[in-house]
This record gives sequence, C-alpha cells and structure tokens, in this order.
Amino acid sequence: MAKEKKPTYGWVKKLVNKITKADAPLNNSFEYYGYGVEQLSGTPDYTSVDIIGKGRWRNDLVRFSFDFLTKELHFFSYADDEIRMAFVKAFVLYYNDVNVSDETIKDRRLEYQWYLDNSEEYDEDVLENAKKELEIIDNLPMGWVKMKDLKDK
Repeated sequence: MAKEKKPTYGWVKKLVNKITKADAPLNNSFEYYGYGVEQLSGTPDYTSVDIIGKGRWRNDLVRFSFDFLTKELHFFSYADDEIRMAFVKAFVLYYNDVNVSDETIKDRRLEYQWYLDNSEEYDEDVLENAKKELEIIDNLPMGWVKMKDLKDK
C-alpha cells in the first residue's frame, strides 16, 4: 500500500512575502497556487488572512492575523500542524523574530488530557495517541520565536 503523500507548502514563503509587502492592498481576495486567499485589514499595521484549501470541499486551511507593529502572529485555526509551522517559519524568515499565539492550543490540550485523565474508559491505542498529540502540542513554537529556534523543526 502506498504511503500517503503529505503536502509540502513551499508556496507559503512566497504568499507571506506577497501579503506583507508595504504596497499590498489592505483588503484583497485572490487565488494563489489554487488556494483561495482573503486578506482583510482596516489599517496598514495589521492584517487578517483566511486561506481556503483546494479541492471539492474547499475547507479552511488556515486563519491567522499579523500585527506588523508588535510582530504578533496569531492563529485562529489551521488544518494541521504542518501548515501552522510553514507560516511560522515564513514569518520568522521575513521578520527575524515573531510572537506566536494560538487559540486552538488550549482546547486541543484539554481534549487530549481528558482522555488521559479518564484512562479507564479508553483502550491503549487512544491513550497512546493522546500522549503523542500532547507531545506534538508541547513542541509547537509559541511566544517569541527566532530562526535559531526553528532549526530542528
């Protein structure tokens, strides 16, 4: 059986460059490498971006905002940790250090910790998966992130 091919997100660096340029429109909708991009802002110091995935259902791929003054990259949602990491790396590449925050982390942590706290109700596979997911969450970059922090990720 063939291994499932994971997406590579090489286009993310180019997109971050495009949406953060000084001459980028404040409000803009466009297609980029087949993904729908909606960029909204009421000020040149802040942008909010929704990226819709490819394919039939076109679900949200990632939703985030970036404050150019404080260099805060805030995630509202994302399809997987790989797309989140691709955006963190791209912003750090262009801005050297970025303050990363994430609305989903607390809920994810609570969900997987709940399985472990109620371990008598679940089989070993579920518990192992919960431990693995908590480890992944603990290793996601949060707070001030610099390029040297991302070398092994």
